[in-house]
Amino acid sequence: MKFMRKLNYLSIACLSLFTGTLMFCKKPYEPKLTSSTTNILVVEGHINAGGDSTYIALSRTILIDKSNAVKKETGATVTIESNTNEVYALKEETPGLYNAPPIALSTTRKYRLRIKTGGSNYVSDYVEVKSSPPIEVNWEVSGDGIQIDLNSTDPANSTKYYRWESFQTFEFTTPYNSRFIWDYTLLDVRLRTPDEMGFICWTSINSPDIKLGSTAKQTTDVIEKEHIVYIPSTSERISRRYSVLVKQYALTKEAYEFWENMKKNTETLGSIFDAQPSEIAGNIHSETNPDEPVIGYISV
Repeated sequence: MKFMRKLNYLSIACLSLFTGTLMFCKKPYEPKLTSSTTNILVVEGHINAGGDSTYIALSRTILIDKSNAVKKETGATVTIESNTNEVYALKEETPGLYNAPPIALSTTRKYRLRIKTGGSNYVSDYVEVKSSPPIEVNWEVSGDGIQIDLNSTDPANSTKYYRWESFQTFEFTTPYNSRFIWDYTLLDVRLRTPDEMGFICWTSINSPDIKLGSTAKQTTDVIEKEHIVYIPSTSERISRRYSVLVKQYALTKEAYEFWENMKKNTETLGSIFDAQPSEIAGNIHSETNPDEPVIGYISV
């Protein structure tokens, strides 16, 4: 009995010492960063070869503890080039966002993006045009909510790699309906006019995560019941009116691997069992300084 007590006391002492070590051995890690690692050009978007516009967003990386605001890259010259020397210009619609109207691009040619900004030139690799097969979006009651799924089939069996984006728009109401307003002309309270009513509101939500799919290991190029959005029954998104716009992008194998790596680096981090962050290599390079890193991947 005495031996067991001594053993228990020894175990408690070791555990206390180990716990104390864990509590006092942690130190904040502040990596030494230079301007070249905190001012990297970020290129987001893709070249649309169909009946939709092309949007390219340019920004710069910043220190995570400095500001939450996006450092947009303004005043750049952005063009689309073909391997047969055709050039299409994009205009800056809003600060850092460049767009071009629908362009009928040939599926027999390859295209790339060229960016001129801050005295430097950047180009993406020439890539082939990938046409996305049609999609079918369905919904069903699943568990305690609504599941929105997607089906797609490529009879040519040539797409293989996919990426999806969703854009949700819904109507909701404020907790209380204010029917009165202070009138500064009358210096009194009066009833609101129909244009002044603010009880019914609308808002939109972009895709919160990266959704990818591949049929490379299947005998047929068929996507069936791919989960796009799940809405709990208690969500205000489906309290009144709801709509979701789903876009499907056909990717090359290289583009799929880029987005898969991006997903691992941004969505599966935080615990000791997750994969370590790795360098994200895209297909955009600096002609001015080949050693300068650029973040982004341009597909067509």
